[in-house]
Amino acid sequence: MKIDIGESLIYSWLRHNQNCNITQTNWKTSPQWNYEDTDIDRCQKYMTKVSEEFGNSVFGNTVNINQLIKQCEIDVLGIDTFNSEIFAVDIAYHRDGLNYTDTINTVTKKIFRSIFALLLYFKDVKKLNVYFVSPIVGNSTTNKMNELESKISVFMKQLGLDINIEFFMNDKFKIEILFPTMKISESVADMSELFLRSHQLIELFDKEVKNNTNTKKIQNNEINEFVPIGIFAKGLFEKLLTNNILSENDIKELTSKEYSIEKFKMNFPILKKFTNTENISVAININGHNRYYAAPINGFLLCNHWYENHRNPLNLWLLEKGFNLP
Repeated sequence: MKIDIGESLIYSWLRHNQNCNITQTNWKTSPQWNYEDTDIDRCQKYMTKVSEEFGNSVFGNTVNINQLIKQCEIDVLGIDTFNSEIFAVDIAYHRDGLNYTDTINTVTKKIFRSIFALLLYFKDVKKLNVYFVSPIVGNSTTNKMNELESKISVFMKQLGLDINIEFFMNDKFKIEILFPTMKISESVADMSELFLRSHQLIELFDKEVKNNTNTKKIQNNEINEFVPIGIFAKGLFEKLLTNNILSENDIKELTSKEYSIEKFKMNFPILKKFTNTENISVAININGHNRYYAAPINGFLLCNHWYENHRNPLNLWLLEKGFNLP
């Protein structure tokens, strides 16, 4: 039997971090399962609309919903029966970065195939989550994937479907999946969970590495080179804003989407003006996703969409500005 370390990681993450009391890897549908004819007809209509919106090449030669459902294999499926919530997760671990022949079409097909299977066989579940996970994604592909995530989420709302679509890549993968799962490894003794057992073994020899971790200095601040970019950026801009280091021109630049794209390769303005009269949940949301931290900093919201490919542009920007951080 094939054992995939990526699937094992997601299996443990769903069990222990997402509270799924039923979890299965390599979940497939069965031709013996029953479903309502009205549901299969509805999914067939959705499939047609997907082809119209995302292109006929998404499903290739497959035009029938029954055939598409038969092809469905979800890497890890988790069910939180207490909250009536289900998670369908596909993970692609390519050491040199996500490298499907046609990445966008492949991921689009995976996402919608999972959606249709959930709608058909789990229609009474209150909340559906469909995730795509990849630890390493190159800069150009990351931008395309971010656009795809937003496009699918908007499309779901247009269909009147309340389904949470999320991509976990690069830093988001590390911060929200890898690190939390590693953290709980000490409290889990289940030897069947390959990823956790592997991490426990590595930790036996990890103390020397941790004690000799190198650090970098950025002016007066010692920054651990392994600090996730999101945490680094949040701490940095908190200092810049709370200490009034940014000039009016700096603020003008950082609240400009064009400047953010050009300087940081960020698809959203780094900063967004905010007043206490605004609804915070509305202010942080863009196209159905929370793209800003919910804690205002001196009248501004900070973008939370940081990935590893933003680290160098951010460091270059700091050098150009020559800020003397307190």
